[in-house]
Amino acid sequence: MPDIVVQGLCESDYEEEIITAIEEAITRAAIEIPELELTANDISFFFPQDPSITSDEIPIIIKVELLFDKPKRTSAIRQLFAEKIKENFSKTIRRWRKLTKIEVAINPPFKPQEYGFCSKTYDQ
Repeated sequence: MPDIVVQGLCESDYEEEIITAIEEAITRAAIEIPELELTANDISFFFPQDPSITSDEIPIIIKVELLFDKPKRTSAIRQLFAEKIKENFSKTIRRWRKLTKIEVAINPPFKPQEYGFCSKTYDQ
């Protein structure tokens, strides 16, 4: 289950419909690549808010973490995923604000058997 962290958003970007649009754009990027073997339910998002960011002149950095290692998730597929995130995010965010720079990093494949991992879903 990849966790996608979006850093560098300004205060006005934290409106519910904007966050939803960003999540949908990035999720679309993942689903468009069948080799990733992901569904919308597999992806979680984190949008840390930095009160020192007061303008849209700050670069946006998107990090994909916990993308588990699987045979079809080659380095070429991870690079394609980074490019699709950049494209979809850029098209989406430029509808309401200026974008000066974007960086997308797909962290190395996560190998739970080597690094340790546990997960539990609780009743809501």
